[in-house]
Amino acid sequence: MAAGTSLLLVFIGGGIGASMRYLMEFGIVRIFPWDDGRPWSILMINLFGCLLLGLLAGWLGRHQQAAPWLSPLLVTGILGGFTTFSTFALQLAKLSLMGESKTGLLLALASVLGGYLLAASGYLATR
Repeated sequence: MAAGTSLLLVFIGGGIGASMRYLMEFGIVRIFPWDDGRPWSILMINLFGCLLLGLLAGWLGRHQQAAPWLSPLLVTGILGGFTTFSTFALQLAKLSLMGESKTGLLLALASVLGGYLLAASGYLATR
């Protein structure tokens, strides 16, 4: 596949994924009013994205014959736009500056450990 085609697929997928993240974050904050400036919604989105990435990577690994455009569109584009490390890092920094270092540490640990476990579970479930 041509590099330009891959770039276009990533571009389109990134817009879709970022829009999905925005809508999901908006929905989570409305459903769970305890999301009071702490990045619980970002944690939930990132963990869900890790599970989806694991499931997708496992499926793509089993289906080598799958269309070559799936990975740039779905993995790099949509899931790359959906999950966000930079937003999460900024929220952790803000928590620290607000004197909420323990909450920030808890969220960081939950993200890394939870993300690993969900990505691995998703991958193994589709292998």
